[in-house]
Amino acid sequence: MLNLLNRSNIIIFILLFLATIAFYLPIIINPSILLNRGNDLQEFYWPIFYFIKEQILQNHTLPLWNNMFFSGTPLLSDPQSFLFYPPNIIFLFLPIDQAFITSFILHSFFAGVGVFITAKAGLGFSQMSSIFTAILYIVFPRTAGFLEAGHFGFVATTTWLPYLLFAVINLIKSPNIRWSIVFAISLSGLFFTFTIVFIVAAAFASIILFVVGSYLLLEKHFLKTLIFLIFGIIFTVGLTAITLFPQIEWLPQTTRLILLKDRDVYPKWNGKIEFIKAIFPYVLGEKGFVDKLDNEKWIATGIFISFLALIGLFKLKNRFKLLIICLVSGTILISLNNISPLQSLLLKSDWYVLGRVSTRIWFIIILSLVFLSGFGFETLQRIRLKKLSIILAVLAIGELLALSWIRLERPIPPQKDIVPASLFEFLKSDTEQFRVFCVNRCLSQKDVAIYDLQTIEGYGTIYQKNYYDYFIQLSQVFWDKYSSTLPPISIYKFREIQPIASELSGYNVKYVISPHQIKDKDF
Repeated sequence: MLNLLNRSNIIIFILLFLATIAFYLPIIINPSILLNRGNDLQEFYWPIFYFIKEQILQNHTLPLWNNMFFSGTPLLSDPQSFLFYPPNIIFLFLPIDQAFITSFILHSFFAGVGVFITAKAGLGFSQMSSIFTAILYIVFPRTAGFLEAGHFGFVATTTWLPYLLFAVINLIKSPNIRWSIVFAISLSGLFFTFTIVFIVAAAFASIILFVVGSYLLLEKHFLKTLIFLIFGIIFTVGLTAITLFPQIEWLPQTTRLILLKDRDVYPKWNGKIEFIKAIFPYVLGEKGFVDKLDNEKWIATGIFISFLALIGLFKLKNRFKLLIICLVSGTILISLNNISPLQSLLLKSDWYVLGRVSTRIWFIIILSLVFLSGFGFETLQRIRLKKLSIILAVLAIGELLALSWIRLERPIPPQKDIVPASLFEFLKSDTEQFRVFCVNRCLSQKDVAIYDLQTIEGYGTIYQKNYYDYFIQLSQVFWDKYSSTLPPISIYKFREIQPIASELSGYNVKYVISPHQIKDKDF
């Protein structure tokens, strides 16, 4: 393994950190494009992180229950609460806004370090090729899409994937307990940051990369690899047990299983042409095409990285070439979703439906492109086409960086129907214990957390099924499909919700906010 602290590597890590700063430059100049978009970061992660911090610092307790939204919901068993994710300790020492920006930058930097180590010590790339590969991973546009949408968990997952790959390579080449531990720490990092990626990555690492990889390499110590793989899985369970078992116990009681009743997966593609344009949006897409792409369709890559990746693929040995082609083809067929020839088969799979978004596995394409491009660069260097390799490398990095900046600098959408601060001040002035209900979700969840209020509605990806069902009675409207918001957007955007006072009183609701007249005389 690399001696990480030697002078040469320290200089390289400084270079990778500068590449990370370059990627985040639009956010560093204007933090609002990240922090004030009304996205998942502002409306979901920020309130939870703020609430946890306040409970720890003021009440000296680790909160296992979130009483802000949905009349209260578990934190311990919520896979997106990040309650026991060790890197989040920085949120206790920095203001929340600064902590998020710092956390994103550090995650991306250590992701690049992981790719450099994997390329250099795992795959045997030259130092220059390893640096190039790491920078590609740092500036890849998919991360910019996650930032724009406020998907904290997805940005964090990018850090752990290369370390998992590094552990996989070493468990195949020279299995021992050290690599079992690296494997377990990497998988645990994925588990604490995003469950879906954890499941997919664990499956690929444990089944395809280990079993198929050991076979392709014709290793004589396959049994030893298997033994240390099992150790790695055991260590992973130990590291994640504190939330793994509560999550398993809570899952049958949550709204997530509603997805299995109405089997539908996003994004919905408008044909294969749109899918191809989404991969090369600034080459094939027409003017304004990028602005129409929602975050789940942001799978953009570049022409130059693709060209280098094709060179790398061409130079691979046939057995590895076949493995990569199978992985990439399978990922594309799944990501095509509604236009995939496998759609009917995929929709029969509970795991596919519960994943809800088919492009969540696009990280397989990203890793393949990045490392194949590094190998393509290495190939050009070896055949004495160094000038060409440098030109293509600069163009590839520049193109990806431009794509990322353009995505990050998209205009901040107007946040409509949000009540003014004066209303929050009024609610805060009431010292009684009560809940609030805004029938059109006009309360910013960030402000709800800041003003220490409690609501019966909210936004989240998973919560109690019994409360979800009872909310139909609380709001006096009916729906039968999965919704991440209570009340569902399809309800409050197009109907005048008319709750009944007697029902709300049972949930200690003192204030009801509505843009239309409430007709129940008991109010």
